[in-house]
Amino acid sequence: MDRVFAELQLMWNGTDKERLEDLVNLLLNSKDKLIVGLGAGRMGYSLQSFVMRLSHLGFNSFMIGDTTLPRVDSDSIALVNTSSGETPSIKLYVEQCKNAGVYVVALTTNPQSSIAMLADIIVPVPAIDSNQLMKTVYEQYSFLLFDYIAGEVLKLSELDINWVEQNHSILE
Repeated sequence: MDRVFAELQLMWNGTDKERLEDLVNLLLNSKDKLIVGLGAGRMGYSLQSFVMRLSHLGFNSFMIGDTTLPRVDSDSIALVNTSSGETPSIKLYVEQCKNAGVYVVALTTNPQSSIAMLADIIVPVPAIDSNQLMKTVYEQYSFLLFDYIAGEVLKLSELDINWVEQNHSILE
């Protein structure tokens, strides 16, 4: 576990905190916007948790694939979580979003990728040599990073934690 925590700390140390602040501020000023999460596989799962947390915080947020996902437009924000920045299905969704005027935020280890080039904000995440299986460290880190962002939004928006907790589903 010490190696795992050391890798996560290395990623945090290399994360552009100004870009994170930009993302937090964007969210704080987007309570009336539709927010859509775009991610595949384990990157998508960590993003799905964040999208759920945003709904607890009172945002109108959905994940790609939700059957009740409304139509996106220029009042929408797409949050993209992609390590490679080249996942074909996610790239297609991002292109569709851009054609509809959606504001795109990409979290990626590849700021030169096709998806990053389409984004309005890129939050680069450090790519490190990991001792873990495949891209596990990025998946772990993005999950933690999204929880950090949700915590910052909660703190800066001065929401009542009891109100937030009442937005959590009891049908589990």
